[in-house]
Amino acid sequence: MKRAKLPLLSITLASMALMLLLAGCSKSTPKAPTLPQFNRGNTYGFGVLSMKTVKSVTYIDQDTTYVITPSEPNNVFLATELQVSNERAVKSLLDVKTTSVEMIDKNAKDYQAINPFGDNRKQISTAPPDSEPLSPFIWGQFELQQGYGVTGWVLFEVPKDTKAATVRGDEVDTISIDVG
Repeated sequence: MKRAKLPLLSITLASMALMLLLAGCSKSTPKAPTLPQFNRGNTYGFGVLSMKTVKSVTYIDQDTTYVITPSEPNNVFLATELQVSNERAVKSLLDVKTTSVEMIDKNAKDYQAINPFGDNRKQISTAPPDSEPLSPFIWGQFELQQGYGVTGWVLFEVPKDTKAATVRGDEVDTISIDVG
């Protein structure tokens, strides 16, 4: 009888060790959410459609071409394509400004959206080769009837290696979307 218990004990211990090893190997790191991602507040629907890192941005406004470059040499823009819709109010005034949209990185540092029509734009005749053409921007005031919305780009100036974690809209509703 003693001999029968020893092989059974060895098999049980070997099986437990194998299960622990497999459990440790199967643990995977969580993946970033795929875009697009949407969320709703009391009034607005808010979606992040896409995100891309760009060195500079060009756009045309009233037949004039502009370029926007980061204010710091080691910074880039995290261009974020958003969709905001009026889900419940008969009529709503959406006012997108610096404090309306923010991006929070993996280190919990927040970045405010920048004004694409502000002082950091320059009129140009030819777009630089490394510039990304983007349009339209969501910036300023929009009167939205119920069931209607706007889609466009918002820019965040960030250090080159910044990894986005959350984009938050804070206009009437505070709506957060995990992006990384």
